[in-house]
Amino acid sequence: MRDDLNLPYMRTSILQTEQEESRKKWMDEAREGHIDVIALAEQTDLVKQVRLEAIGYRVGYALVEKISKDLP
Repeated sequence: MRDDLNLPYMRTSILQTEQEESRKKWMDEAREGHIDVIALAEQTDLVKQVRLEAIGYRVGYALVEKISKDLP
């Protein structure tokens, strides 16, 4: 059997091997990055909480000012 007849099979095998290696590498990076995603989500939640507290403070301050002006 000639080698060039086996060439398409060899190319397919090489591509499958490369795809499997790429998939494994991606999965490893995704697992390692999972911790970073959790930390980022926690930081984002803290930023949201601080913003909500700031908004609440401003709204509360404005309400107190309005009520104090309305009182005799």
